[in-house]
Amino acid sequence: MKKILYFDSWTGGLEDFMYLDKYLSKFFHTQMLHTESLIAPYLAKNIDTSWYKKQPEQIIGNVVAKDISAYKGWSIYKIFKHERPAVVVMLSLSHIQNRVVTVACQRLNIPVVFMMHGAVGDLNGNKKITNELQEAFKYEFRYKLMKIPKFLKFLKQYYYASGSIVDTCIIAKQLFLSPFSFVWAPQKHKSLDVDMILAYSKRFADSLHEVFHIPQEKIKALGNPKLDNIISKKVKKQSKERYGLLYLEGSFVELGLMREAKQEEVFEFLKTVAEQNNITLAIRLHPGTSREVFIEKYKHLNLYFVEVEESLEDSFASAKILCGHGSTALLEAVAHEVPTISMLWFDEENLKLNFFNDNDKGIVTKKEKFSEKVQEFLKTGFMQQETREELFPNNNIPAAQLMSEEIVSLINSKSS
Repeated sequence: MKKILYFDSWTGGLEDFMYLDKYLSKFFHTQMLHTESLIAPYLAKNIDTSWYKKQPEQIIGNVVAKDISAYKGWSIYKIFKHERPAVVVMLSLSHIQNRVVTVACQRLNIPVVFMMHGAVGDLNGNKKITNELQEAFKYEFRYKLMKIPKFLKFLKQYYYASGSIVDTCIIAKQLFLSPFSFVWAPQKHKSLDVDMILAYSKRFADSLHEVFHIPQEKIKALGNPKLDNIISKKVKKQSKERYGLLYLEGSFVELGLMREAKQEEVFEFLKTVAEQNNITLAIRLHPGTSREVFIEKYKHLNLYFVEVEESLEDSFASAKILCGHGSTALLEAVAHEVPTISMLWFDEENLKLNFFNDNDKGIVTKKEKFSEKVQEFLKTGFMQQETREELFPNNNIPAAQLMSEEIVSLINSKSS
């Protein structure tokens, strides 16, 4: 039986793969390779890594998930050469570990599929963000101490995968000179040239083509399996909404993607908006955020933080309005019919949105428009129906099934 190999940095990625596995495991042996043992030691210095179980091999659902440490020092290239999967499916594209996978598979003639699972901004917005972050990176030594050892580990892996010292030096130069552009606004390079991309919608397909230089014929806009699952379940709204304005924190400070002063500015602004509209502001922390440290850091602002035991669905059901930075959790909120404002807030004036068009009801383009949008949502409720239909095309066939069929077709075309 042919094998399909799922690849991600941690076992948490298996949640997204399981939507496909429902279909693919009927005809293929499915297995996961992850690199938790390589990344967790560096992440642990800054964020919560309680999810790291230090298990070289474990069974999750019906899938055997192997950490790279299970292969006793083998490189990623050697692992793929040994496993010989019919295809590799991964959840990220431009991070250094994913580029290692792509070049290794190119040498071994194994097709690679990137399954979109997070937010993708447009090229101009990404460049603007990366420029500011790059400036902060020069002075953010904590972030360098976390990232640079990881970079070195994977550059060694990249050399084994590519077999080229010249190519490895090119990648190393791009990575160290501009680590943020390397991920979010990368230069065209063979390490991005996967065989297929599975995107949510045409809007995201266009962004993927523009940002990562992927030919459009390789990008399939087929929907979002997770949102299909959410929409199929009706969530009951609470009889009394507890949160007037719910902000989804994204662990950006602890990951070095936002300065503490900028995060505090966001909180102060949201608090002012909530007070002006006589509604409650609540903050829901990202699972990767060190909760006690974060709350202590901003205790002088007297913020209310959602209890850690509360599920995301319960938070959605309890919120009048939801806001946050680029995250698919915001798309989930829209699926739950919660009025949602999406923002990437990295400069004083603009709230850069990457989910909605300018004419959509969920967009604000200037900071001062945010309060107006909150007032509008308080009066009118959910966004226009045509906006929701554009975000979630009403396909009769589940997105996971369509994606699985495309993967099988790719395998067959490579085999013939």
